[in-house]
Amino acid sequence: MARFKMPRNVNQEPKQLLQAKLDSSLVADINLLSKWSGNEKNFVVSELLRYALGQEAEFQRYKLSVHRGSAEPIPLPIPERREPLTERKSQPSPIAK
Repeated sequence: MARFKMPRNVNQEPKQLLQAKLDSSLVADINLLSKWSGNEKNFVVSELLRYALGQEAEFQRYKLSVHRGSAEPIPLPIPERREPLTERKSQPSPIAK
């Protein structure tokens, strides 16, 4: 996993409003990171989102397929269905005879 590094805000990109309701513990951490890094909260949240989105491989593949104009999205892997523990049949141990 790559290391998260907070760069300085050197380029001024156009901004858009994104509203989200966050858990209070998350808001406290963002405020603390903002204070620690000396950056505004908006910049801190932007950098955290950029980092997280860059780490998500499936999203990056989907993003590339959209930019290429692919008509169909890349299929996501289907998780295995596991039986709950209560429904599993107990199998005799090969050691216990």
